[in-house]
This record gives sequence, C-alpha cells and structure tokens, in this order.
Amino acid sequence: ERAFQQGCDGGDADGCVELVELYLGWVGGPNHLRENQALLEKVCARDDGGRACNALGDLYRLPGTPFTSRVRTLQAWNRGCFGLEDFFSCARLLDAAQSSEASGAKDPEALHRLMVQGCKARLGWTCEELGLPLPPATASLRQRLAACDDGNPDACGEVAEAYQKGLGLVEDPGATMETGLRACTGGSGLGCLVVARMYDVGGRAVRYPQGVVHFASQACERGEPEGCVLLAKHLEKGRGVAQNVLKAQEARGRACDLLSETLRKQGCQE
Repeated sequence: ERAFQQGCDGGDADGCVELVELYLGWVGGPNHLRENQALLEKVCARDDGGRACNALGDLYRLPGTPFTSRVRTLQAWNRGCFGLEDFFSCARLLDAAQSSEASGAKDPEALHRLMVQGCKARLGWTCEELGLPLPPATASLRQRLAACDDGNPDACGEVAEAYQKGLGLVEDPGATMETGLRACTGGSGLGCLVVARMYDVGGRAVRYPQGVVHFASQACERGEPEGCVLLAKHLEKGRGVAQNVLKAQEARGRACDLLSETLRKQGCQE
C-alpha cells in the first residue's frame, strides 16, 4: 500500500491504478470507492492514463454503487482505446461490441474502426485479422521512448522493462541492457533491477553473479523490493559475493518493508 501510494503521489499513473486495485481487492480493508473514482478519473485524463481508463471502466461496472453506469464504462474504455491506445481498453471495447453491449455493435464500419484501433494498441489478433503488421510501440511507450531520449532515467527504466518483457515493444535483450544501464546510471531503481535480472538469467548477456549482486543492491537501495529479494538469494548462496546469511536476512527485511501491507502479510514472516 505504501509503495503504491508513494508511486502515485510521485506521478506514476500505474502506481495509482495499483493502489486502487489493492483497495478494491482488500478483503476486510477500506475500498474508498468515491476516492478511487476521483483518482481514476483524474489519471485517465492524463496522456499516460490508459491503464487508469481501463480500471475506471471496471469501477463503473461495479454493481450497487452510486456511479454504476454502462454508458460511463464504455466512455472510459473509449477514452483509453481511441485516446491513449491502451491495449486493455481496446480489448474490453471489442468484447463489449461482440456481446452487443456497445452502441452500434452491429455497425460493420464501427467495428472495423475499433479493430484498426485495437491493432494500433498492439492487440495482436486484430492485426492478424486485418492483415496489418504489429506496430513497434504504443502511444504511451512512444512518449516514454521520447522522454528516455531526453534523459529521463525513470522513463528509461520503464522502456528497459518493456524491452525485457515484450510489453508494448518487441523483446530485445540488447536494447534491454543498453537502456537499463542508462536508466540505472541516471538513478532509476527499475533500470538497475532490469540489468540485475538480465545478468541473472543470461540471454544475450552472460550470466554474471557479481553483476547481479551489484545491480540488485542498487535496485534495493532505490526502493525496488524485487532487487532486495534477488540480492538476498545471492547472499544466502554465496553467488557473486561472500555468503552472508545475516545480510541476506536484512535484504529480505528491506524487501518486506517496501511491500504493501497486503503483500507483506502474504509473503513476509516476522
């Protein structure tokens, strides 16, 4: 919870969405429906708010709330899909159209426009059906690529992870390492984590335990819990560093401190 709140407060759109999803799925915890609605509406209006638009559409679908509305659901997904090229919003609109939920669902021209937009958002099956190539990047990633080129290390970290996982970009180990190193050098914890992962699994990069320890340590210091866990594993087994169980425990403790309260309960022990 704390990590998502900090990310959201710092301007991370995805962090805001994660915070809302945490509250909505928190059994016995606060759901903050009105606050969540206001937050998602605000983030959906941003240029990087595609994922928030998708979540906002889902929020409007919740039964029994003062703001439950099929029309507003479709409007939110329409904003995410056509305004921001959000993969998930386009997928939800297509599902709605095919189930006749959407206005004009039987209109072939409207469905074709939606299919074309789905392809722009890198919804692969729509490109295949239309006979179009998969675009190299979505609108939000093009913005992050531009920000990275302008020297924004946080944007470079997100781009590096996108290259690593194929999230809106074609998987590219070489670009992953290059962009991750640039991000890490600039101060991005995510960039350091991406490089640590690459050295851990290999790929085009040679498996390099010392590199894992070096970059996972930086990622951990900069607030990435996965970096702390990766560091702890190497300290426990003496990979790339002298075995040190006490420091491994400290790293795992740091990871737990960085997790939300719910995830901490699920994955951490006192």
